[in-house]
Amino acid sequence: MRFVLILALLFAVPQDAPKISLEAEDGKTVKKDKLEWVKVTAPAGFSGTGALQAMPNDNVLNEEDFVEKSPRIDFEVDFPKAGTYFVWVRGLGADQEDNSCHVGLDGKAVASADKIAEFETEWTWTKDTKDGEDATLKIDAPGKRTLNVWMREDGFILDRIILTTDKTFAPSGKGP
Repeated sequence: MRFVLILALLFAVPQDAPKISLEAEDGKTVKKDKLEWVKVTAPAGFSGTGALQAMPNDNVLNEEDFVEKSPRIDFEVDFPKAGTYFVWVRGLGADQEDNSCHVGLDGKAVASADKIAEFETEWTWTKDTKDGEDATLKIDAPGKRTLNVWMREDGFILDRIILTTDKTFAPSGKGP
């Protein structure tokens, strides 16, 4: 009986899932033709020292071939453990033509994390994709990887990214 109680208590204790926070302006930007990520300090309410906006805002949509055609932001991330990481993005779009991005790994598109979309006209957290699934990345082993963010729609403003294995986590405000 004691053994069962101990097991029940062990499994009832929530595991401390990693939460990796990335500030957009801390990433390394890579320009593509005339498109680039530009540091902005408006609108107010961003975290850190600013945010990055895909510019110029000429109503460009890069749905296909975005790895080759879109400007990119690179972040070196040290994943503490293997697993499926939920990708939470904090951003905003002035309208429906400015409200999405793609996330990938090591310079490659990842179908489970592309088309992260439906950001509002104020700072919004989402992990929703246009495919109707949560944005996720499968990490096979702990260690350093390069997380990439590509422009899907120019005009989109990126503030932060949070990666976590905790499927119940939902950031609010500026996040953790």
